[in-house]
Amino acid sequence: MKKILITIAFSILLLSACRPQQNNYQNIDTAVMELKTYGGFISPDMAIQDVRVEYGKVTFRIFAENLTLMSETVKPISKEQFENLAKKFIDADFFSFKNSYQSAAKIMDIGKGEISFSIGGKQKTIIIDPYYFDDSIPVSIASLNDELSQMKAFAVQTTAEDAEAIAEKWIKEAPTYKYDGSDLKLESQKELETYPVQHVLTYSFTSRVAGYGDRTGKINAQMAKQHKIDVTVSSGKVTSAVIDGKWDEINQVLVSPQEVQMSFDLMQCSKTPWQEWLDNSDIRFIRAPTEEQVLKMYFENKNINVTGYSKVQENVITCQACGVCWSGTRYFVTVSENDEDQMTRLGWKQDV
Repeated sequence: MKKILITIAFSILLLSACRPQQNNYQNIDTAVMELKTYGGFISPDMAIQDVRVEYGKVTFRIFAENLTLMSETVKPISKEQFENLAKKFIDADFFSFKNSYQSAAKIMDIGKGEISFSIGGKQKTIIIDPYYFDDSIPVSIASLNDELSQMKAFAVQTTAEDAEAIAEKWIKEAPTYKYDGSDLKLESQKELETYPVQHVLTYSFTSRVAGYGDRTGKINAQMAKQHKIDVTVSSGKVTSAVIDGKWDEINQVLVSPQEVQMSFDLMQCSKTPWQEWLDNSDIRFIRAPTEEQVLKMYFENKNINVTGYSKVQENVITCQACGVCWSGTRYFVTVSENDEDQMTRLGWKQDV
């Protein structure tokens, strides 16, 4: 009888050993998974990249060499997304691996990687140096690295619908629209093939008062003004916003205009407009000004700043009709693109 009982007990132990063990998912909500990469040949402004997954969210941060936070993207994740990833770390028995692994490949420009996992008060970090996966690295660790890399891609991904919602919320809270904007309307949207993806959205809206930004206390014309704003959204945030091609809505400053070179042809028997202006003015000089000085005063009177003055005289065979034929004298100046239309009305043309 005793021999039979021993045999039964041994059989029970043998069956228990053969039965697959169920992993303990207790405290799974406390799990934190992280992938950090650094070093190698990379821009100093992107020296450290860190993706961190915890309950309810994934956070992707980029740090400069001096540890300055350059960007941060936070994106919500579902309970299912979180638990699926946490279970993969538990099922891989992450805490049983060595603290570091070294790839057999001798690659100098990749840098290092750190994969970390914590749950229920336990924490472990595995260093991969260099950050390159070959047969020297356990397959399970390579698989977990792939999972975290996918989470990083998910964090920086912005759908067209997300971009539209982000842009509209941002515009409505920005100073110009918030002051007196109305009738916000999406005119166009395009996706740029960059990494991360950039969405460029163009909106139109109406303001009751002229100008940009918060115009509280300023005297501006009371007139309906139609505006267009170009907004760029990337990695879940607005990275650029320009109204009417003139106003930087993020930094609340005028956009620095481009400069254009323009030319003016003097006709036969004619004085230059700036000389006629001087002749008809009451301005007097102790010493006669140069033609360049007169030209600059003429344009200053019209609130146009000119630089790069030059004058050329060409020997041309032309007709002698006054005011019709070119005299062979041509003037060149450089002005802001904002003044190009007014210069055109004054008889100048863009020099191409």
